[in-house]
Amino acid sequence: MMARIKIDLEQPFDEFEIGGQVYKVYYDDDSFRKYEKQCHKFAEEADVKVDAAKLTDDEKKALEEKQRGLLKETIETFFGEGSFEEIYEAAGKSLVNITKVVMALSEWLDSKMNVAQQKRREYYTKRNRKKR
Repeated sequence: MMARIKIDLEQPFDEFEIGGQVYKVYYDDDSFRKYEKQCHKFAEEADVKVDAAKLTDDEKKALEEKQRGLLKETIETFFGEGSFEEIYEAAGKSLVNITKVVMALSEWLDSKMNVAQQKRREYYTKRNRKKR
């Protein structure tokens, strides 16, 4: 009689609740790559320093639209197409609150990636010790 080893695997997603709505954020490999790429883009574009006092009203409006577009793109990369508007509503139509959502997503991504790296390190460290 052969032994059967059963391994139960959970579905690779976490749920985020925002304004009473639940969103699934997947952490499969393809999603991770997509999130990482978007977070890098967000960090680069959000890091551009601007002296708002020197901007004209039109330039301020254009900058706000650009920031809104970047936030929308980032939110929808994680939560799916069309999710930005309902999250923006839930955030009281505040880009500051939307930025908090993006920061929470970035922290979630970092923690998931750190856990994955740690598990791989532990696995290979144990395997290499046994071989000696």
